[in-house]
Amino acid sequence: KPTGITFILTAANIPCKNYDSIKDALVSIDHVVVAYYISLLSPPIKNNRTKARDVSRMIEELKEEFNLDKYNIIGHSIGGKIALLVAALHNDDKSLRAIMALDPVDQNPVEFTNPDTTKNLSLKNTGIDILMTFTDNGFFISKDHNARAINRFNPELKVVLHRNAGHMAYCDKDTGVSWKAVMRGGNKERNSIVKEETLEIVKKRMQTCLKKKASSKVGRIADKYKEAVTSNIDDIQNDVKKVTSGGKFGLA
Repeated sequence: KPTGITFILTAANIPCKNYDSIKDALVSIDHVVVAYYISLLSPPIKNNRTKARDVSRMIEELKEEFNLDKYNIIGHSIGGKIALLVAALHNDDKSLRAIMALDPVDQNPVEFTNPDTTKNLSLKNTGIDILMTFTDNGFFISKDHNARAINRFNPELKVVLHRNAGHMAYCDKDTGVSWKAVMRGGNKERNSIVKEETLEIVKKRMQTCLKKKASSKVGRIADKYKEAVTSNIDDIQNDVKKVTSGGKFGLA
């Protein structure tokens, strides 16, 4: 039986298969895993917010199907930012339990790290367990809009530093031309260590509460039974009072 649902939101235009190690780590703890490929080309307008809305809509269907009331998100790069958008904009029912944003990038457009704080979305008091990782590589990532910058505006968020690792260290090895080939950073040994550490964090943190409808039904029945017992006790106590006061049930 599944113990949780976790979305994997990819980096921009990175195939879902490049996150198979993370998927396998989640499957090992009996999670339902939904990998969502993040294309920056579709839609061309309000891309990030549209993707965040899509995730919130999908989870409504999945929670019902798998009888679970909580879910998690693991997002990498722009996928990490989209995970944070879900937290900020689409969690009215408080069903989002935990986020791991792997080296998130808050750019194009900026949502959390504007110098003018009145333009920023807030991640305060969400009730979500949010952890971000941070590498010091990635040639297109501005220091003003990386994980550390997000943390400056939201200091209650947890950050794990992965210094000297590459931005794409969280991906599995792939072939052909890809962002992983273009965005070189960190040495092979350090990237491997960071990836293994991340998989361990995934398994430890991505535990979701399992609440079956049957359990909720049992809870409701138990509450009714408790009310009935309490009512009966009240009746007995009233009868005792009547007996001792010589009322209707008084001694002959």
